[in-house]
Amino acid sequence: MKRLLVLLLFVALVFGQIEEPKLVQQLDSTISQGGEVYAENGEIFSFNLNLTIPQETDYQTTNMQDGLIYDPEGNALFSISNDDPSNPYDYSFETQVQTTERTTSSLPSTYSIPLDYIEYVQVSETVQSDHPVIRQLAEQITANSTNDFERIAKLTSWVHNHLEYDLSLVGQRKDALWVLQNKR
Repeated sequence: MKRLLVLLLFVALVFGQIEEPKLVQQLDSTISQGGEVYAENGEIFSFNLNLTIPQETDYQTTNMQDGLIYDPEGNALFSISNDDPSNPYDYSFETQVQTTERTTSSLPSTYSIPLDYIEYVQVSETVQSDHPVIRQLAEQITANSTNDFERIAKLTSWVHNHLEYDLSLVGQRKDALWVLQNKR
């Protein structure tokens, strides 16, 4: 797990050095995962380890083939099994990932929010999107926007740049006004 965290931090640093991200059309990367499986008191008779790997999409390909299994939701996992492992048992593998740009310049004029998601854009006790403070800020952020897509992009960017994800709040229920006031 530590190696994966270090890798993610490294990736974040590399992306941080790309001065013009909009000019990047393709990114080739190698993701290395490894670790150790051991039994503190005794021996390991067998084990099966399923690890998350980058997923194939329309804009991302990977080179993993051997050892792939799929969970019930269709996500690919790398499976390591051993019926007579050493104790400790070290494992490592690499995944080559190629990600290509994808651009959505606008939503079709016929676009509508699917009914399954409509509840997430409605005013509620915890989402006070009709509160004057929130409405005024949203209007400032989206000023001079020419369409809904641009407004959504500006609001998303503002949230990313001004709010901090705070792990200490996991499981707590805070409303939109609290989040706006505390920037967390």
